[in-house]
Amino acid sequence: MHTTARFDQYKIVRLTAPIFHAGETELRAFAAQGLPVTMVDAEHPDQLIPLVRDADIVAVIGTKVPTRVVEAMTQCRAIARMGAGTDKIDVARATELGIVVANTTYYCVEEQADHAMSMLLSLAPKLTMAQHSMA
Repeated sequence: MHTTARFDQYKIVRLTAPIFHAGETELRAFAAQGLPVTMVDAEHPDQLIPLVRDADIVAVIGTKVPTRVVEAMTQCRAIARMGAGTDKIDVARATELGIVVANTTYYCVEEQADHAMSMLLSLAPKLTMAQHSMA
């Protein structure tokens, strides 16, 4: 017998940081799946801990998730980094606690390559001097 998953029994917290608020498309996608998501724009561990303590899943944009925040998440099953890296998350401690940490594969790969190439080109002789003279 097939049963439909009930996501409303889980607490999903999206750590937005002050500048990465959810867009309408993301909010509609959550709603279409029946996913109740708590948006949190706090960044300091003392602010985060009470908000993520009972979360089942934590989605992270740019907020740091240090050791003490990870250790406070007593029922968390997954930390999903909505981006390329996991450098702001204590992955080792999360793994020790049985929390899966994942990131978004190939997130902004072309944009990262463009940025790297632009930075390389900025090292070209006299480019920086020319830029400053135009300001």
